[in-house]
Amino acid sequence: MSFPDTLILMLTSQDTETILNAAGTLGTIAEFDEGREWLLNNIGDFTKLLEHAARLLQSSNQWVASNAALVLARFSISDKGLQMIMERPQLSNILVNLINCLGVDKAGCGMNCAFTLGRICDSSLGIRKILETPNKAKMVSLIQIVIIAYVIVNKCTCTIDFRELQRELNAIHSSPTQL
Repeated sequence: MSFPDTLILMLTSQDTETILNAAGTLGTIAEFDEGREWLLNNIGDFTKLLEHAARLLQSSNQWVASNAALVLARFSISDKGLQMIMERPQLSNILVNLINCLGVDKAGCGMNCAFTLGRICDSSLGIRKILETPNKAKMVSLIQIVIIAYVIVNKCTCTIDFRELQRELNAIHSSPTQL
């Protein structure tokens, strides 16, 4: 069994630390072009990786979900990795889970998911697949929240009108978003 396949097998562990370490190692190796390409060329069953990532995105542990999202984001950076994700039958399930994980969290899961969704939107097929997801309206409202949070973080806190921000967030949650 290859080293990448061993890491993928470790994603099925019942031990949270093992999962975090395996996903973190995959994400670290995939951070740079050479490591990413090496993984893409040496993973025996990419479908298994996607199955495990989709399952881990549903974890109640935000760090586990974030590491799974990071792995998908890092693979989606390359056209080859993105294509490998796009052509697998797990894509619909992955999209639903990526959308469900959008938001602002200290683990960075929402941002990793937003990045991967953005890369998927780089193709007309990806856009079509996202528009077929049952939770596409949730995606739009959650991305709005992420954008507002990003603007706030980058503003001086003394200039933020928190009442206005609360009104904006309430408006986002109370108005149905149609695509």
